[in-house]
Amino acid sequence: MNTSSGGWIIAAAAAAAAAIFTLDLLMPLGYAVPMLYVLPLVATWFVPGWRSTAVITGSALVLTWVGTVYSPGEFAPDVMANRAMATALLLVVAWQVIHQKRLRRQRDSAHETLRRAEVRYRAIFQEAGVGVAQVDSRTGQFLEVNRKYCEIVGLTEDEMLATTFMSITHPDDLAEDLGSMERMRSGDLSAFIMEKRYIKKDGSIVWVILNAAPLWRAGERPSRHIAVVQDITERKQAEESLRKAQNLLQETESIGHVGGWEFDIDRRKQTWTDEVYRIHEVSRDFEPTVDKGIAFYAPESKPIIERAVQRAIEVGEPFDVELEFITAKGNRRWVHAIGKRDVEGRRVHGFFQDITERKQMEEALRRLNEALEQRVAERTAALRETEERFRGIFEHAAEGIAVTDLEGRFVQCNAAYAAIVGHTESELRAMQLQSLIYPDDRPHNMQLVRQVMSGQVASFGVENRYITKSGAPVWVYKHGSILRDDQGTPTHLMVLATDITQRKRDEEELRRQRARLEELAAKLLTAQEDERRRIARELHDDLTQRMAALAIDLQSIRPPTPGFEASLAAPLHRAGKMAEQLTTDLQRLAHQLHPSLLEHAGLEAAVQELVEEYEARAGLKTEVLVRNLPAALSLDRATCLYRVLQESLQNVRKHANATHVLVQLLGTTRGVGLCIYDDGRGFNLAQETSGGPKGLGLISLEERVGALHGTFRVKSERGEGTEVHAWVPLEPQKVSEEVRAGI
Repeated sequence: MNTSSGGWIIAAAAAAAAAIFTLDLLMPLGYAVPMLYVLPLVATWFVPGWRSTAVITGSALVLTWVGTVYSPGEFAPDVMANRAMATALLLVVAWQVIHQKRLRRQRDSAHETLRRAEVRYRAIFQEAGVGVAQVDSRTGQFLEVNRKYCEIVGLTEDEMLATTFMSITHPDDLAEDLGSMERMRSGDLSAFIMEKRYIKKDGSIVWVILNAAPLWRAGERPSRHIAVVQDITERKQAEESLRKAQNLLQETESIGHVGGWEFDIDRRKQTWTDEVYRIHEVSRDFEPTVDKGIAFYAPESKPIIERAVQRAIEVGEPFDVELEFITAKGNRRWVHAIGKRDVEGRRVHGFFQDITERKQMEEALRRLNEALEQRVAERTAALRETEERFRGIFEHAAEGIAVTDLEGRFVQCNAAYAAIVGHTESELRAMQLQSLIYPDDRPHNMQLVRQVMSGQVASFGVENRYITKSGAPVWVYKHGSILRDDQGTPTHLMVLATDITQRKRDEEELRRQRARLEELAAKLLTAQEDERRRIARELHDDLTQRMAALAIDLQSIRPPTPGFEASLAAPLHRAGKMAEQLTTDLQRLAHQLHPSLLEHAGLEAAVQELVEEYEARAGLKTEVLVRNLPAALSLDRATCLYRVLQESLQNVRKHANATHVLVQLLGTTRGVGLCIYDDGRGFNLAQETSGGPKGLGLISLEERVGALHGTFRVKSERGEGTEVHAWVPLEPQKVSEEVRAGI
């Protein structure tokens, strides 16, 4: 309650006392009006401090007795009793008010103290350098956590309050943690401390030391406990680093056969590491001394180590010696001992290394060096002999050999190479390899050289032309490779050249002969087609017409008289039928020799007619697909494709055992292609052709298509059907002849 409200209450209490006093003066004696002074007295309860109550109480007592004097009426004993009772009541009420105010002050003081303690606890709780949390001991749920705890486990306060300590504890530590918690709940432990791991939100591990203590009294039901954790990750990492360092030191000592020793001069005590014990081949029970250690050295080494150790102890002179050594088991070894005295001069320390293997290797290396020197001398002599032999081979080789540097300048060449290019060796040394290469062949040659120098290819072989000294070209087959040093760095280019000019001339002559043969074959096929066309025309225009007339004449013969013999009528009728059938066969033969529809209606119509006849005769489903067929297709090209289709369909009928045939006739801007697909049993083309020549039909088709500079291909596998592909260009192609200079 503030001061202004307390003053207002005192004023109000004073006014009430004055009003009661006035009432007491006006009322006759005997009435206990002074008891009403209790009201203002009680009102002072709202005013802090005991003084206001004491003042009002004193005033009320004075006014009570003053009112007795001035009140109307007679002064009687009951009036005195009433006044005395009022006084007692006022004193009792005053004491109660003052007592309650004292209790309230004490309570307020206790509350303030508790509040300040709560503030201090909160400050300590939140700002503590360790993680602190209250945890439900039954469920493991976090009930209250401070900031440091959240930082340690990497969670926010809300996330912590929504989880349990079990969910963030590392699985390997959870069993021990839960076991300790159970023992604390059962009363076997008053508290426990353990090192454990938490799994942070990002998956990393943090090591902590956990102090857990119950917040329930003995005999109470376990409810909650306090957990205090301290981050010891750095300490654990340091311990792990130290452990690894110790393990590494031990492994290093074991691998390097190196141990450490120390001699305390004051205490005359010597200390060895484990590796020193192992090198001496003694157990850990062995108590080392300087004299005992020196006793292990071989007799010839003992004076040296004694003098070295004595001077190190007395004058601080360091030593570094390699001496022979005899172990406790009698094994001779070589050891490397190093020692020096510390700055204070109180101890001598050093290291002790088993170098037996190194000494053995040095001895073996010495022997090997001697053997190598002898081998080198022998190999040098052999190399000199080989070099002379190689030089002889190089100089007298039938093939041209040349060596150039990386810029293409000639370093060395033999007589055969000089003869090929028509230059002497001295002239070539002043030239570059590229200057000899025919200009049209230089770009490709440079590309091959770059590839072999970069390591893309190990070597290259190429046919190109050289320009001889006379200016005439010469054809060579050139093989190039890179010579490298011991580090694999390219140093030179070596070229082997073979004169193939005559071979090129022979190849050119062979190409001319092949072209002439192809031309003759084309003329022969043309002549065959012309002859077939002539025979077909003769059959159609002459024999077929005459046979048709004969058939008509035979069938038109009638009996001249009723008595004509019946025996002659039947033969005449059969002769007419046979003449008619023969006429049909002659027409079919003429059509097969040269289909007139091909010449008059074009390839597409002839193909459609041939496929329809084939489908009717063979009873085999045949599909035709024609696309972009040019209108102006020469007769020889149309005849060629027609013959390919004829032969292929006959092969399908005789050999394929197919159920479906697809014929595709496709035109492009450059030519016309014919494809015949069947789903028959197929055949292994490689096996069919490896045992002997191809069938006459396939050879004929290939030659017919090749005569028009087209392509012919057959694709087949057993059980996969057969494909026949033929393509002919629209225009005749002239066979180009490569005119080589000098050939």
